[in-house]
Amino acid sequence: MKQVNRPARPVRSLATAALVSASLFPLIVIALNLVQRRDYSPSRQAISELALGTGGSFMVLAFCGLGIGIFLLALILLRTSCKARATPLLLAVASVLAGPVSAAFHTDRTGAKTTMHGNIHNGAGLAAFLLILVAMITAAYRFRHEPEWRSHAAPTTALAGLAVGTFFLIPMLGNSHFGLAQRLFVGTFVAWIITTAAHARNLGTAEHATRPPSPDGKQATSLPVS
Repeated sequence: MKQVNRPARPVRSLATAALVSASLFPLIVIALNLVQRRDYSPSRQAISELALGTGGSFMVLAFCGLGIGIFLLALILLRTSCKARATPLLLAVASVLAGPVSAAFHTDRTGAKTTMHGNIHNGAGLAAFLLILVAMITAAYRFRHEPEWRSHAAPTTALAGLAVGTFFLIPMLGNSHFGLAQRLFVGTFVAWIITTAAHARNLGTAEHATRPPSPDGKQATSLPVS
């Protein structure tokens, strides 16, 4: 295995952008839960139904922010990991489904007639969730074999385990508590996206602080290449 120098700043910048973008999703969801508290039941209704109520247009920003965050994380892992090659691909596909597709097609309100755009939204969301879950599982295994990511392997394994458990919790709790189960499931992978981006940012910051400048004057980071 040899080492190759790459600028640390782009990794750190990508990680910061991923953190900000992905964080929009939980922040907007929390805000809309408060705005719609009289007409919306978080324990029963899906997260996506927030797009149908007061201030629902902000869910477009939430979905797009999540999609951008996932895509940026895919780029980060592609740049910094030699082992987790399947993970960036899974995340890249998931970013399209969780971002622009989910934003463009609204879900149907609970109890309302099923529509085509609702089916597209629900199908895209489910596919994105499962792709991210598989990405977490593959990353949990691969991170163990990479010095830069080894310390993040245990948190990834824990969150992947929680994601599997909360996924099966959805049918167990049934329709009356679908919103609660979905929030627990979605919360695990959103937490993983945010913590993984934060770990990547710390890597870039540490490399930037410790590596000497390259001959062209730019700070560089050494990444292993097979």
